[in-house]
Amino acid sequence: MHTKKQLQTTAEFREVFKKQTGGRGKFADMTFDLAPADVNVRGLQFVNEVKGGHIPKEYIRQLKKDSVKQWSMDP
Repeated sequence: MHTKKQLQTTAEFREVFKKQTGGRGKFADMTFDLAPADVNVRGLQFVNEVKGGHIPKEYIRQLKKDSVKQWSMDP
C-alpha cells in the first residue's frame, strides 16, 4: 500500500564542489531548500532564486526537469 506524505517543515541542504585540475579549477556552492509548496500548488513547486554567479539557463531548466521527474517517482 502506497501512502502520500506532505512536508511539514523546511529543510535546507548545502553542497560544495571543488576540483582543481591544474588550471583555474571548478568551484560550486549550492544551497537549496525543500519546503512545503504554496497553498494552491499541487505537486512539486520549483522556484528559481539564483543569486550571483553565471549559471546557464539550460542548466537550470534541466535541473527543474530532473527534479520534477525524480520527485514524481514512487519510492
